Amino acid sequence: MDPRTADIPVASSLKYTFALIGIYLLIVLKLGPALMSNRKPFEIKRILQIYNILQIVGNLYLLYQCFLYYLYHPKFRWTCFNTAKTDYSVETMEFLTPTILGYWLKFFDFLDTIFFVLRKKWNQVSFLHVYHHAIMLFAACVYVKYGFASHFTMVPFCNCFVHVVMYSYYLAASLDLKIDFLPWKRSVTQIQILQFLFLLVHTMAAIADNWCGLSMLLLTVVFLQDIFMLAMFGNFYYRTYLANRRKIENNMKKIKET
Repeated sequence: MDPRTADIPVASSLKYTFALIGIYLLIVLKLGPALMSNRKPFEIKRILQIYNILQIVGNLYLLYQCFLYYLYHPKFRWTCFNTAKTDYSVETMEFLTPTILGYWLKFFDFLDTIFFVLRKKWNQVSFLHVYHHAIMLFAACVYVKYGFASHFTMVPFCNCFVHVVMYSYYLAASLDLKIDFLPWKRSVTQIQILQFLFLLVHTMAAIADNWCGLSMLLLTVVFLQDIFMLAMFGNFYYRTYLANRRKIENNMKKIKET
């Protein structure tokens, strides 16, 4: 465990993090559906709009923090970046603010699923959605404990950028503008896939030449997780956009042939 982050409440504890994830899973998979089974969906459009704005602001601020303290850190290198656990320099300890904020933003993300449950959007409460939210809070805790101010900061950096784009799309789509948002929705998924492709290459660079002394175990786990998420999002993209398109095209051909 990293002594520089050992005193951070909750975020530095796997025990508390697992407890939060457990409560989240219990609510969205058991208690929430049971509560909503005989109820009408809640109308929470204004709450969702406020939530989206807060997500945009929070992720923009974290993105700025990562840009300022990560990319401009004196030891930063694209291929491999690490700081010693004894490094208490001002430049390194400035990572504390985005680290703490990043953890609690991942916890705040749990509201995504809770809002789906309250609106009875059961198709949105998919394995990919729930797994992604749960694993990201776990990853945030692992970063606090073992990856502070290192190569792994690229994960929240990229994730914040994607979230700014994603929640901006959600907000725009909720404003009842007379715009076809389907191409935008597709683009958001494409950006998510590109994110995991980039992180995969970024992790591979450090595995290939780990000159900065990162944990090979952690690098391997992140590498496998990137592949898994890439496969999951790729499958979602295929089923949502490509398979349906082919189905429509086939139906059109049958209509023309009759």
